[in-house]
Amino acid sequence: MTVLRLLADAGTMASKWHDEHVQDLQSERVQADEIWSYVGGTDRAKNGVWRLKRPRTVVG
Repeated sequence: MTVLRLLADAGTMASKWHDEHVQDLQSERVQADEIWSYVGGTDRAKNGVWRLKRPRTVVG
């Protein structure tokens, strides 16, 4: 079994467990975080610094 296959299977099992056990929650606040993995990325990307080439403002 490869590491990639192991991670995919673990994700599937975690999703099924979550769907079965986490239901009918009444939440006032929810914080959704993201986990990023960088392979061959630049230092700028790793630090979370992103810049638009042509910044724009959206009104409305």
